[in-house]
This record gives sequence, structure tokens and C-alpha cells, in this order.
Amino acid sequence: MAKEVVEHSFWIISSVNVDFLVEWGLGLYLINRPVPIVFAPNVSLRHETTEFNYTVRTNSWGFRGYEISRKREEVYRIITIGDSFTYGWGVDLEHTWPKVLERNLGNPGATTDRYVDIAMSAISLLEPDLVLVAILQNDDLAQLRGRSTDRPQNRGTILGGFFPNVARFFQEKRLVSLPPPHNIENRWKGMAQEYSNRLTTAQRQKYEALDDTVKQMFLSGNLNPALIHGAIAQPTYYTFSLDSTDHETQAAIEAMSKHIGAIDRYARAHNAKVLVLSIPDGGYVNVTAFEGYRRLGYEMHDNFLRTSAMDDATEEACSRAGVEFVKITEHMRKMSHLDTLFYEFDGHPTQEGYLLMARAFASILLEKKYLFVKSGMPRKEG
Repeated sequence: MAKEVVEHSFWIISSVNVDFLVEWGLGLYLINRPVPIVFAPNVSLRHETTEFNYTVRTNSWGFRGYEISRKREEVYRIITIGDSFTYGWGVDLEHTWPKVLERNLGNPGATTDRYVDIAMSAISLLEPDLVLVAILQNDDLAQLRGRSTDRPQNRGTILGGFFPNVARFFQEKRLVSLPPPHNIENRWKGMAQEYSNRLTTAQRQKYEALDDTVKQMFLSGNLNPALIHGAIAQPTYYTFSLDSTDHETQAAIEAMSKHIGAIDRYARAHNAKVLVLSIPDGGYVNVTAFEGYRRLGYEMHDNFLRTSAMDDATEEACSRAGVEFVKITEHMRKMSHLDTLFYEFDGHPTQEGYLLMARAFASILLEKKYLFVKSGMPRKEG
């Protein structure tokens, strides 16, 4: 029995020694090498439709932005995490709202559960002081419809606690395989044709009721086919967050609060602060975007341009998670009559719209002392 214990102990000690040798060796291999966080690294593509024409470039860290050093400089570092409105869909990098704040980890189509994964990778690698989690009005909540409120423990986080370089190695292998931003026009055209061929009789009636401009943009690859699919399948999509008493909405709020809470706990463990920003969707703040969604087939009610319900739902999720919430809805509504702030059909902000958002957020961050301006650049106080 004693011999067996000794043999088992020797096996355990030997295994641990080997594991730490692997950890040490990977540390030498990975030192100063960026780990892709969102997309494949160093990709450059141009996206062009009848509404926009811009270039997408990912850096060696696999997100849309210029190259940055992993070594933390003596500046106040901010990262922004969100979906396509944070990524800056439709405009060149320098015109995205996060570019004003210098870090952009937007992932088009992502939801708050994906934001948790991005945050856990980005916070440990980039060492930010402030993490801005950008929640798109209604959309991020609606995409959580029917999702479980229980988020499983991130295995990479557990592994990383003991062997950070091993975790980083496997994280790199997993994230590099993510598809890069694609040639969107040809892909959209193919998806539109495939979708139109599969329409049921009832769906085709809804499709044929759309105006000719919308149908032409859809079939030519100049309009995201998901917008048409969504309008036909879920025409009430933009009403989801407007009734906070609905049990599905409450379940989505609870799921979102869990995701925000997970990001906040991880950030605090790395000495970072989290702030949630409500990203204005044009259908709630701009007449042109509102009418555009209606032309696509969505049910758009007149009170959408007056209600605060979509912000209230996100704020409730933040309150449950104990995280501060910021909105700029009324600021954007002051310019609701301008037809140059959002693309009419695509729905994303234009260069002018992103600039207005950036200035509004920057003003609030300065007022709340999350930013300190010195010689035109944000820096730590003192």
C-alpha cells in the first residue's frame, strides 16, 4: 500500500513538473506575440453597396483597429466591446465612434454572451483601465430570447488560472480559425437568392408587398438579407424590449444581467472598471431610419421615437449586475429630423451619425471623470 502511494505521488509530481515545463516553454514561444481576440489577424477587405463603401482591416490582435503594444503604456487604456454598431459597420475605421476612444473590439452580429468571451480574452491581454460594453437598443436583448440564464464556467478561464500560457496557446488556435470579414456583396446576393427560393406562399406574399427599391437592393446583394428575413419571420422584432412585464423579456433581461455581471467580475479581478453604454438604434432615434425599417416590413409604432422602454430594459439588466449604465438617446433625438445620420435601409449610422454618437459619449465620460483630457489626449488623473 505504501509503495502504491509513493508510486502515485511520483506520478502526480512528475505530471505537474511536465505541465509546468510545457507552461514555461510556451511562455518563451508566445512572449510578445499578439493573440487574435475576435477575427483572423491582418485581414484587409473592401465592402461596397449602394449605401456604403469602406475598408475593413484587422490588426495582429484580430480586431478592427491600428496596431497596439501588449505592453501597457502610461496612458488611460479603454476598450469597447459590442456588435456591428461598435465595430463601425458602413464606415472607415477613423469614423467609428470608438476610434475617438482609441480601442475597438466590435464583432458584427455578436450578442452579450459572446461579449463575455471577448472581454475575458481582451482584458487579460490588453490590460485596460476602462471596459465599455456597448449594448445595442433592443437588438442585444431580443437576441437573448429563449436563451438560458445560466452561463457555464469558461474552461479557458479555469485553465488560465493555473497555466496561462497553455490557455493562451489553445485560445489562439481556436480564435484564428474564426472566419475573417468576408466579401459581403457576393455573399449577400447568394443568400438572398437562396432565401427567396425557399419562401412559403405566406412568406412570398409578405415579400411581394415590399416596394420595388427594397426588393431590387435585396436581390442585387446591396441589402443585408437578414433584414428581409427578419421582417418576414419576426415583423414585431423591434417591439421586443418595449414590454418589460413580458416573461420572455424578463428572461432576456436576466440573461443579459448575468453576462454583464461576468464581464464586471473579470474586469475587477484585473483592476478595470466596466461601464455599459446604450447604443442608439436608428428606429428609436431617427425618422429616416424609422421609416426605412417600416419599408423593410417591420412593425414600427409611432411611439418608438418617444419611448424609453428599450433603454429601461437594459438599465434593469445593469442594475441587477451592479454596473453603471449610460444612454444618449435624447441627445440623438434632438437631431432626429436629419436624414444623414443613418443609412436609410441598412440601419447603421453613417459617418456623421457615428461622429454624433462619439461626441455625446465622450462628453458624458469626461463629465463622469472616466476620461481626463490633457493636451487633447485622455490620460490618467495625476
